[in-house]
Amino acid sequence: MLCKSPLTQDNEHQIKFNNKEDQQTYFNSLTNIYINYNYVRNEGFITVPLNYYEVLKYNYLVFQNTYVNNKWFFCFIQDIVYVNDRTTKIILKTDVFQTYQFDISYHASFVERRHVMTDNLNSMSDNVSSGNLIVSRETIINFTGVYLVFCNADVTHLDLANATIHNFSMGNYQVPCMVLCYKTGQENLLNADLQTLSNMGVGDRINSCVFVPCIDNVEMFNINEIASDITGQTVPVCSGVDNNNIDSFIKSAIEFDFSSLTLTHLKALTSPYAKIIVQDLTTGQQIELEPNKFTNSKATFEIQTSISETPSYRVVPTNYQGQGKSYGDSLVVKCNTTLPLANNTYAKYLMNNQDTNNLKMLGGAVGMIGSVASGSAMGAYSSFESITNVMLQEQQAQRQPNQLSSISDGAMERILLQNGIKIMLMIMDVDHLNTANSYWTMYGYPVKTLESPSPKGLDYEFIKTVGCNITGNFPQDELIEIQNLFNKGVTIWKSNNFRQY
Repeated sequence: MLCKSPLTQDNEHQIKFNNKEDQQTYFNSLTNIYINYNYVRNEGFITVPLNYYEVLKYNYLVFQNTYVNNKWFFCFIQDIVYVNDRTTKIILKTDVFQTYQFDISYHASFVERRHVMTDNLNSMSDNVSSGNLIVSRETIINFTGVYLVFCNADVTHLDLANATIHNFSMGNYQVPCMVLCYKTGQENLLNADLQTLSNMGVGDRINSCVFVPCIDNVEMFNINEIASDITGQTVPVCSGVDNNNIDSFIKSAIEFDFSSLTLTHLKALTSPYAKIIVQDLTTGQQIELEPNKFTNSKATFEIQTSISETPSYRVVPTNYQGQGKSYGDSLVVKCNTTLPLANNTYAKYLMNNQDTNNLKMLGGAVGMIGSVASGSAMGAYSSFESITNVMLQEQQAQRQPNQLSSISDGAMERILLQNGIKIMLMIMDVDHLNTANSYWTMYGYPVKTLESPSPKGLDYEFIKTVGCNITGNFPQDELIEIQNLFNKGVTIWKSNNFRQY
């Protein structure tokens, strides 16, 4: 049978049939002409009783050889030669894949690349350029935060002899110190209390004032308004969080959903063709994650907050790489949110030197009286100098401005401007994405693994091997040719959509 076949001698594309009957049905459906020919010698050509121009209409030949168990042979027409007006010589080249595809035994081979059943599982880098990635979608998560003032002594009583012991606890962890707590929006009250404490000379009772950035459930804090004889009003004393509330207090869940993103190939969500960036808005500190390693194209995270004089927070992926919580892929941010404290130099001087100054002045006065009585002008001068020195020291202390301490970079930026994180999905730009899609559509993905190169039944499948390992009960030359076909790379199609990507 001469027919018009879509197959070509370069063997870049071939058709895989389920059985021999399907193969025969397909070739019979092609434009064809039957001729009676009783003997085909293995000489690479046949002579047919057809006009040269009639044979020129066809490019393929199928015949059955009764001497080889009635086997069907499939051949490319390499050339045709005019013999006479009624006779034409046809030069043949066996189509080894069609002729022997049901005789091939596939064995484990090194498969360099192929189409796979689930492309998002293929994370091997390819020789396709990603270009500069662009932001496809993003979201900003803002934190509320809370102000904590850590004290080393009671700030509700000026006289520490009347001090009350306060503890600050977070679950099972307890700190023996007084902690004042001010919510976001109470900045004016915080400033007023700190200023009063400084002016009253007890600023040194404050270790630090910090802004803890990742506290949204402030109502879980146990806060008691306690009267202070220093400020003349109540101050918010925080005793911490109950043990049964601690987990929900310091942890919160967020989700970044990119499942609505339409991509021809999910491999476009693998590295280096895409990435998810989680970035702290204040410091710019960030981590990069691979989108395809999140389940169902949804990135979920748990934000864990550390409450201390040096607060920090951690963003932990919770459905990444098949793990519950992927701590090794977390963003850990140490927040430099210690606020400046003003200490009143003059008030502190008076409090620290009150008894000493009184003794100096009292002693100086006694000395002056004794010296005058004894007629010692020098004694009077020395006593006068002692009182004068105390007064001069007080005047110098009074002229000293309030001193700022414990200031840190980033505190005001985080409080006023950028307290939170940004999550971004970065993918290829349109031009690079189109190029990558075309390449993957035609040539699949790198797999570089030891497996059978047998077609898996996809509508089409590009397969490329290194050292194709197949056997079969047919001539070695044809076997080697089929091996070379796979080593070079071949696309195997189903017959109903041949070469239709």
